[in-house]
Amino acid sequence: MIIVKFACISCRNVFDQKSDLANHVDSVQVIKKSLIEQLTSTGNNWIVQGQDISLKFNLFRRMCQEKAAAMLTVENSFNELLSLSGVLVMQKRYNYQSLPTQLFPPELLQAMRADMINKYQRKAFNPQLFLRLKSIIQQYVDDEMDETRTKIELLTICEQGNEYEQSAINAVTSLIPFLYDCNMKPMSEMHLTASYIHPFVHGLLSSKMLTRVAHCSNMIADELPDTSNQPDYKVDIYSPGYEYQFTNVYGEVKPNATISPTLLVNDFYCLGIFCKYAIDKFNLEQILAFQAVESAFQPKKSTFWK
Repeated sequence: MIIVKFACISCRNVFDQKSDLANHVDSVQVIKKSLIEQLTSTGNNWIVQGQDISLKFNLFRRMCQEKAAAMLTVENSFNELLSLSGVLVMQKRYNYQSLPTQLFPPELLQAMRADMINKYQRKAFNPQLFLRLKSIIQQYVDDEMDETRTKIELLTICEQGNEYEQSAINAVTSLIPFLYDCNMKPMSEMHLTASYIHPFVHGLLSSKMLTRVAHCSNMIADELPDTSNQPDYKVDIYSPGYEYQFTNVYGEVKPNATISPTLLVNDFYCLGIFCKYAIDKFNLEQILAFQAVESAFQPKKSTFWK
């Protein structure tokens, strides 16, 4: 006997009956049309090259709502699925067809991404400090410096940098104890997260900050009760009064680069949902998400989204 289950494409819930899935989608996942109607041409809309991107996205969401009556797969339709939750995905590549060109031609997509990036500061590492950092790491790789001396040297130059440079150097320093000279067995997700993701992200985003708690999660986010998905990693922010305020970093980790592309895209989709929910709930202006995939025993392929 073949048992058929009905899975929700927007979360990890699985149902025995089609009617149960329908009730779940109607009550949790469906985007209310009234919310879309609230978006009108106002002074708060995003304008690029004289074009109202907010209204264009509104039209795109309407198109996706109509298309949602048919089958949408995560790996082929993540732009459409994320748009239903109010998320517009921007890529460095702009000549692609996953967005309707009548609304978002390639030239406009390129201008939109440039406009968005220009709103953020892109600080440069102090050149002298960067060269010193590279020199210390190279000496360690060449066995000219042991682990203890390497960490001492890195922390010494760390004191010379500004807060952003210190965070980057702390992240590098935290990885030193986990660099091995052996043909490691394939990593588990827990191994990758505990030995590489957590030390690096903690050093980069949470080190020396007593109100920022970077931690492995892998449990339902209690600050996002409308989703049953489980982020692998989070950074929680606490107030000066020691109470939890919000989460501004979410991460997903996969231990194998050959894993199903569908699962990787699903993780990307989940990150988009986590970030959108957090922005709406906590009234945030920006949030960070990352997706890390271990590649050929060296965990060096990680992507961060802001």
